[in-house]
Amino acid sequence: SSYALIRQVVWVLEGCLVIEEGDHSTALSAGDRLEFGPPADVLYRNDGEAVARYLVAVVRG
Repeated sequence: SSYALIRQVVWVLEGCLVIEEGDHSTALSAGDRLEFGPPADVLYRNDGEAVARYLVAVVRG
């Protein structure tokens, strides 16, 4: 698979972010990070009133 050697990580830089992957959701705050597994549908959601800023890194290898 073309995704076999790819890692995806999201870092929350500011605010709060909820990430939903299938039936599982994870709440992240500034400074938190989450590494994804195999490719899947993912929803990023900001439930707060403040702006949420985040960085997504995709790394091969």
